[in-house]
Amino acid sequence: MKLILLGAPGAGKGSQGRILEEHYNILTLCSGDILRNRVKKEADDPDLKENMNDGQLVSDEYVMNLVMAELKKPEYEKGYILDGVPRTVEQADMLERNGIKVDAVFYIDVPDEVVKRRILNRRVCGSCGAIYCGKDLLKCDQCGGNLEKRADDTAEVIQERLDVYHEKTEPLIDYYSEKGLLKRVDGNQEKEKVAELMFDFFGRL
Repeated sequence: MKLILLGAPGAGKGSQGRILEEHYNILTLCSGDILRNRVKKEADDPDLKENMNDGQLVSDEYVMNLVMAELKKPEYEKGYILDGVPRTVEQADMLERNGIKVDAVFYIDVPDEVVKRRILNRRVCGSCGAIYCGKDLLKCDQCGGNLEKRADDTAEVIQERLDVYHEKTEPLIDYYSEKGLLKRVDGNQEKEKVAELMFDFFGRL
């Protein structure tokens, strides 16, 4: 099983990826996590860090080289969930050229104003990566790790990321719809309900 989670930043792709991977026992590959880890390792690459902090997309070729290298690892052989990739039509074409065929693309549809509110209230566990929104917590209730606010979760960067998303990523909605792969899900509700809607689609795959 190979799935893509598509949606604006803050639409809930990370939360849904965790639910899906636990339910179907496959891994989630999040391009944002790969790039953030790359920033930590590549201290001599200020352009990469600046692009991410400003809400800009990193080059298609750079991202896809990292993604394809990751997918060659044996833990992804039985399937995976792609979160945050592809982000452009060119990246989607690159996946196809590399022989990647997905079973479904879940488009988690959330209004911009809801996205902005979610991200501004978002905290992420520094240990396990669990995501919290709107909860008055200091510690992760899953592993006990410290909850942190991402450096790029500011009003200015959020708007920039949304602008980039509408320009560069939204065309993927039509791209995958024309291929008969797109499943639109209302993401403006509790994450458990969103997951139920996605599970329901699997009965029709």
